[in-house]
Amino acid sequence: MRKQGLTDDCLYVVFNSIIYNRVLHALSAWGGYLTRDSINRLNALFKKALRWRLTGDSHKIDELLRQCDSRLFNQCFNSSHCLNHIFTSVNRSSTLNLRERGHPFELPRYTYNLIHTLGSSHPTLPFKVTPGHRN
Repeated sequence: MRKQGLTDDCLYVVFNSIIYNRVLHALSAWGGYLTRDSINRLNALFKKALRWRLTGDSHKIDELLRQCDSRLFNQCFNSSHCLNHIFTSVNRSSTLNLRERGHPFELPRYTYNLIHTLGSSHPTLPFKVTPGHRN
C-alpha cells in the first residue's frame, strides 16, 4: 500500500483498524487459551509491523492481555454493568497476614449437593441413580 501512495499515518490507521483491532476483539475471553507458541507468533507479527512501519507502537500480547483484563475488571465495578451483581464486598478480619488485594470484592461461593440431586429423580438425567449403583 505504501507503493500505492499511502503515507505512514494512513498505514497506521489501516493497521490499527484491521489487524490490531482484530487481535484485541474479545481478547479477555480468548487470551487465556493462547499457548506460548501463539503468543510468540503474535509478538512476531507486531514486531514485523513495527519494522515495516505499519504501526508506530511496539505491542506485546502479554501487556495487551493484562490491559484488556484490567479494563474489563474496572468496568465491572460500575453499578450499571451487567456483571456488577456477582461481586460481593468483603470485609475480612482475619488473623492471617495475607497479601493486599487490588479490590475489596470476592466472587460468590457456590456449593452443590450432588447426592441430593443425583438421588432424586432429576428431570434432566436420562436415568435414575440409586444409592450403591455403579456404571
